[in-house]
Amino acid sequence: MIRETRWGHKDLGCDAQNMMQMEPVPAIPLVLAAEYIREYVQQDGGFGGVLCYVGDHAPTSIKKGGTIRVPEVAYSDRGEFYVEVRERDFHETLNAIRKKRNTSILQRLQSANAWYENDSQRMNVNDTHRDLARLALDEGLIPELPRWVMQANLITDKQPEPCPSCVAIPKPGAILCTNCHHIFDVVQAYKNTRIAYGAVEMDRLTAEQWKIVEQIKAERDRARGKSA
Repeated sequence: MIRETRWGHKDLGCDAQNMMQMEPVPAIPLVLAAEYIREYVQQDGGFGGVLCYVGDHAPTSIKKGGTIRVPEVAYSDRGEFYVEVRERDFHETLNAIRKKRNTSILQRLQSANAWYENDSQRMNVNDTHRDLARLALDEGLIPELPRWVMQANLITDKQPEPCPSCVAIPKPGAILCTNCHHIFDVVQAYKNTRIAYGAVEMDRLTAEQWKIVEQIKAERDRARGKSA
């Protein structure tokens, strides 16, 4: 919701005393909304994806065939700026603006893909392109994320620490390093019979972990006694 008037100023130059003269210029919500429309939709090469209309009713309340009043920038024959409010079909307008946005997204992703394949231009691919790619996937515009974009959950999830022995990055939840066979989770390794009781790796166990290991050993010893 655009509710507040934004104030700017117009530079009138200096007066006879060489004092700078400024004239306050208000931009009411109707004008601000029209400027958004001009920037994102009306302008050649505009990204699309922005729709402003007069009123405070929610978009979800507008039924099929319903109309809205859209403020748009117009110019008089003398080139003077003014805002003209036009009545438009809401869903038709929304679909057209969404189509323009989707076309812009795909064009930018195409450029990003070309840059990524060029070693000297790869740095041009930035977080904005990655966010656009995730949006494109959510909107069904692309079947999968480009290889230069990580899944959103991989960004937020804590990544595994490198192996303290060989510095290789293990897979999440790995028990041992596939490169040097260093044991990450000693308790789990013993539970899975990767190591034997008394193995040198057990020197790294805490008191609480020793209790778990001793319990596992006791259960195994009881099982052996029954089988004998």
